[in-house]
Amino acid sequence: MEEFKIKIIGLVYFVKPDPEKELSGSIIIPETAELPRNLKGVIVACGDGGIDKYGNIQEPKMKVGDRVLFGVYAGQKMVIDNVIYFRMREEEIYGVLAEGYDPDVRTEIERVNTWK
Repeated sequence: MEEFKIKIIGLVYFVKPDPEKELSGSIIIPETAELPRNLKGVIVACGDGGIDKYGNIQEPKMKVGDRVLFGVYAGQKMVIDNVIYFRMREEEIYGVLAEGYDPDVRTEIERVNTWK
């Protein structure tokens, strides 16, 4: 994994989403419509921690290289050097995937459209 050249501050993570998979279905979606994005990715950078509302120091719970699950509307999309990343707070990440585990994760809309 190449080095991320931006120092992240606070309890924030930069996640690079997995490449999109082609979905087959029976509906036609206009090119202008935004399709649901992939819900998995890898943490490429994380901040040094933060302070909670009670003044306690919080260390990051995840580390660079962790594969994570996140929600459809999680994070802020950023394009840096033509690479898409999502800037996410810790509470926007659902969990860390076990090593070697690659589940088929889809939104409810995608799941319904692929039923036969």
